[in-house]
Amino acid sequence: MHLETPGLLNEEVTIHLIDTRTTGFSPPKEGLKWEKVNPYNGELLNFGEQKAVYNTGELSFTLVDYKQKEIYYWVSDFNHLPPNETAAPLRSLFHHWFETTSMFLCHAGGLGLADKGVLLTGKSGAGKSTSTLACLESSLSYGGDDFILVDSENCRAYSLYGVAKLNTEQFSRFPHLKKHIANREQLPHEKGHVYIDDIAKNKMINNFRIEALLLPTITGKTHTFIQECSKADAVMALVPSSVWILRSSVSTAEKMKVFISKVPTYRLMAGTELRQIPEVLIHKLNHDN
Repeated sequence: MHLETPGLLNEEVTIHLIDTRTTGFSPPKEGLKWEKVNPYNGELLNFGEQKAVYNTGELSFTLVDYKQKEIYYWVSDFNHLPPNETAAPLRSLFHHWFETTSMFLCHAGGLGLADKGVLLTGKSGAGKSTSTLACLESSLSYGGDDFILVDSENCRAYSLYGVAKLNTEQFSRFPHLKKHIANREQLPHEKGHVYIDDIAKNKMINNFRIEALLLPTITGKTHTFIQECSKADAVMALVPSSVWILRSSVSTAEKMKVFISKVPTYRLMAGTELRQIPEVLIHKLNHDN
């Protein structure tokens, strides 16, 4: 369950979702010859103005027809999708569609207060999920903890997914969330998925103006505080993990750098007293111009 975001797309796009089990259809076999595949991102070559991608990890096939404004997404069986697809449905599809626009999908979390908010980014284990979950009982709204859509021109974030992904250590910090795990059969090999709407009604925010990019840093100390960091540090926190996970193009990486150049960048020095995290963020959003 998620919120509608009016005006996100300036044009109508038709998405075709196909699985072989139900329809009997498979992607074009000629297009899946390995000598015609880019080994970096699975993109099939010689498709002209269309973009076709074969994901060997998810065993999915995506065809984006930018001219006809249609997207085809094929899998063998929608009942047997990998965990990263069930937690972030159609992630790669959104990534490919927005590549030709000013927008980009990135590895980050988001928290908002009315129409303004912050992005939190960094490699896995940096503290994004811990920081966002610590804010669920505050006045901050939740925009996601793993993938966010960002407009590099207007510095605006759009929430895509209302699920938090927690590892074993995080469940010890938030024990009340254990009963809400949606994928118990996949533990401990996969992170636990908790749907935000199940634990905090009306907590999702669909979009907000980005006031700052924060790099969560677990300090091991009691108190939480914010300190400025360099643009270079922010680039290293956001770009490599986003590019690696999504197999982004050079142009998408450049959009991320343009976005970083436009917003203030800080480190969120997260302390062990978790209630201080939302307090510090709310103070920051309320007192910065």
